Amino acid sequence: MRKKILAGLLVSAMALAGLTACGADPGDLTGSDSGQTQTENNGGNSGSGSIDGEAAMENAKSAALADAGLTEDQTIGIGVKQDFDDGISLIEVDIYTPDMDYSYSVKADDGTIVERESSVPSKMENLNVSTKITPAQAAEKALAQVSGATEDNLRMEYDFDDGMSKFEVEIIYDGMDYEMEINADNGDIIQSSQEPL
Repeated sequence: MRKKILAGLLVSAMALAGLTACGADPGDLTGSDSGQTQTENNGGNSGSGSIDGEAAMENAKSAALADAGLTEDQTIGIGVKQDFDDGISLIEVDIYTPDMDYSYSVKADDGTIVERESSVPSKMENLNVSTKITPAQAAEKALAQVSGATEDNLRMEYDFDDGMSKFEVEIIYDGMDYEMEINADNGDIIQSSQEPL
């Protein structure tokens, strides 16, 4: 009789140890899913300290605009993307205006600007090249591909590559970045692509 009682106690102790190791509540010997529910609830709460992506992106955009001394209606486009660098969550903000382009890296957790750059965009009127197709003609051809865009939305550079004379055109318009290469000898569009800012 003693052996049966000891064997029964041993089995009960092993079962209790097994339930505890699996994360189950030792007081619940019914085999219910309370351990699983507890794990799911903890998993759901673990993100409570995480950064709200949309709010962080909006904060970064506001910080960049304020630093540049601009309002959104003074821009022709703003690109906002999440990035990671050396384990730090960053928001990359690119601001485009007719006369200046700005690029910011902003810490996602607190909105601190960690890097800023600005540059004057290359414009058609600044190109002094002798080509069969003028910069103005290339600009007109490119703008015809993006309905509603104007010269304020346009950036243009001249390049001679692999024996070909060409204009490299970028148009920032309506949340999109359009890029084209136009042959400076005949006006053909060699290459064209577009992507969201």
